[in-house]
Amino acid sequence: CFGLVWIVAAGQNFLAPRNGVIHLPKMCDYPDPECEYTIRDQVILFTDRTQDFHAACVAVLQAMAWKHAENEILHITMDYSDMATFRFFKMHDEQLPVFLAVHWEKEMGKHPFVKYRFQDGDALPTVSAELQQLQPALIGWESRFASGQLVPWRKSEPHLASRSVATVHLNASEFEDLYSNTSVDALVLISTDFCPSCKRVERDLEQVARRFAPVDSVVIGKLDFSHNDVVDEAVSNLIKGYPCILFFPAEGTPRSFLGCDSMNFAWTDRDRTGFEDRVTNFLVLESKVLQTPPPKYNATFEDDTELLDGALGEL
Repeated sequence: CFGLVWIVAAGQNFLAPRNGVIHLPKMCDYPDPECEYTIRDQVILFTDRTQDFHAACVAVLQAMAWKHAENEILHITMDYSDMATFRFFKMHDEQLPVFLAVHWEKEMGKHPFVKYRFQDGDALPTVSAELQQLQPALIGWESRFASGQLVPWRKSEPHLASRSVATVHLNASEFEDLYSNTSVDALVLISTDFCPSCKRVERDLEQVARRFAPVDSVVIGKLDFSHNDVVDEAVSNLIKGYPCILFFPAEGTPRSFLGCDSMNFAWTDRDRTGFEDRVTNFLVLESKVLQTPPPKYNATFEDDTELLDGALGEL
């Protein structure tokens, strides 16, 4: 096998060779699961070709590729202009450059996959000479990746206090603790920072959260999938789009409602007032620990102002 470097041009459906290094003849957008190449171990350089550090980073990646030519590892450069791929790997808000190793467990472009980040999230230098000095460390890091010695990296926000009164703003580790808790029923909105519909559903779900705030056996939360990794395959398979509401009963099988437009979570601009009642009825029907619905929460002017401030803060 050979060390490979792919140069992926944003908006173009091809993989172009660079400096005579081997490239794939198959045309595909990375990480398109329909791409026929099946190498599951990859090292990706997330970079910005308009910055001075770009050339130095590519030179280092090329050195890594040739040093590990005996290993079946693809080496890829990904430019910041390809925002869809940056968002796929949750790199869109990271300081560049970033070196990320990826192992696709089943199929390229699909969950589950495991990420390993060089220096575990610490920002890399942007001066060419300092980047070149990191080359031995990066080669050693890739060697440990090839031999299975690295610890996976999971992106997770720090603990964040909820902007709203009742909805719990979860990070990755808190979300995992919540859906593993068998003493409560949990309803979690999965959203992203590039989904306008998510913000509308979030404001409606806040009314539900306020209604259930006095009920200890029910937790209403939200997870920003743009900034948090979900590593549990069974749970990640439930997330098929945005907005998405996941229900984790204290007893029973988790359920997913994509777009909040199926079954009891039907939601439209013309009928937003019924959203709270439908979700409440669903929780009472499905819960093994909740016997009766709590009374409606009467919103105050301060509540509405806080919701508006939260919505503006998300813009």
